[in-house]
Amino acid sequence: MANTALLLPLHETEITSRGRFIRACQNSDIAMLDDLHLDGKLTNLTTNEVGYAFDTADSDGSFCAAKWIITKFGGVVDLQGGVDKKLCEVLRRGNAEAGKWLVSEALPQANISLAQITAAREGNLEFLKWLLTESRLAVAIDPCAIEAAIAAKKKDVADWLLDVAPRMQKVASFKYGLKVVQPKIDRRVFLDYAKLKYGAKRKIIEL
Repeated sequence: MANTALLLPLHETEITSRGRFIRACQNSDIAMLDDLHLDGKLTNLTTNEVGYAFDTADSDGSFCAAKWIITKFGGVVDLQGGVDKKLCEVLRRGNAEAGKWLVSEALPQANISLAQITAAREGNLEFLKWLLTESRLAVAIDPCAIEAAIAAKKKDVADWLLDVAPRMQKVASFKYGLKVVQPKIDRRVFLDYAKLKYGAKRKIIEL
């Protein structure tokens, strides 16, 4: 029997490799991704193909294939929009470790303001504490994050951002030598926001 693989045109062989690449990304199959990369099967991928693989990566929610793609292609393919979208996904799932990596080590780096707002809305206090007091990133508290926490009725997050974070942030800035320009945050403004949204007599502490 003839070896039909030898009769396939080159472009069909490349399509097969691309299909394996996309399936490996979707299935979080890092071993297959490494094999394809080492064998030189991914050198002709287009920006759209890498972007599609990134957007559909990790159907199990593990983030490992997405991280692999950023590590291998982040410096040569524009993944900024996909990285920011992935940031929202991992924070929505409560994956603080993936969120930390995306804002501190990924290339391109995820949008920090978006990270704050998403974490506040999802109630991911672990990530917010790390971002504002432990990450060594010069990050100011975003008023939009406070509003997002109030709107989502995340009382603990809203109170922490208003009361605790400013004090802890000053300590972190001094400790790490960070120059953080923090606009003054007036708690009364957000109490008014909470009253407007939930009723004249309700306060953040009651949400």
